Amino acid sequence: MRKLYAIEDLNFFVYDVSITVIYNNEIVKNRIIRNFREHNFFIIDSKDIISNKSVSEYLKANKFNMKMVPYFNLEKIISKKLRNLSYRERIYLKTIILITTIKLTYIFDDILTFLNEDEKNIIIKYLKDNNLNFLNITSDIDEVLFTNYLIVLTKGGVAIEGNTKNVLKEEKLLKKLGFSLPFTYDLSLQLMSYGLLDKPYYSVDRLVNNLWK
Repeated sequence: MRKLYAIEDLNFFVYDVSITVIYNNEIVKNRIIRNFREHNFFIIDSKDIISNKSVSEYLKANKFNMKMVPYFNLEKIISKKLRNLSYRERIYLKTIILITTIKLTYIFDDILTFLNEDEKNIIIKYLKDNNLNFLNITSDIDEVLFTNYLIVLTKGGVAIEGNTKNVLKEEKLLKKLGFSLPFTYDLSLQLMSYGLLDKPYYSVDRLVNNLWK
């Protein structure tokens, strides 16, 4: 993997792949974000959209391709005023506009946490289908399943990193660092111990499909 950027004092590197960074220390996360703001990365945060425009007007004003409205499941809100949307819906809308109109490496600053599962999956699918690099910084352990590479940060810097599936095998270390396992993965391990599964699962849909067979 090609290194795009380094924060030397944390031994932290960004590569030209999609990565999840999970942290348990706000100071460390803020230090990373400050470094990224000074370089050629686009940071998407949870600052709210404040506007009296309709969703349709807002999309068009931001040069969004209106043919993609169905792709992002926006039909139900397209005629609503922005001020009448829920906070989650406004964050989702803001994220969609930014990833479809600005072509850079994206830094998600704990942004996906505000979205529901369908919205998260649509965002991640769009990024991967369009070969867009992104770094997802999150405090939600379940979000590590969106990417194949995982970096675990603590106050001292990088505690462990590597292929997501390999990092999740380090259950004792993760718990020592204050992290649980992702729910779907953890549940599948428990079902394996009862002989109901023969391998761990990282997707809730695949887990459910297997159990219903």
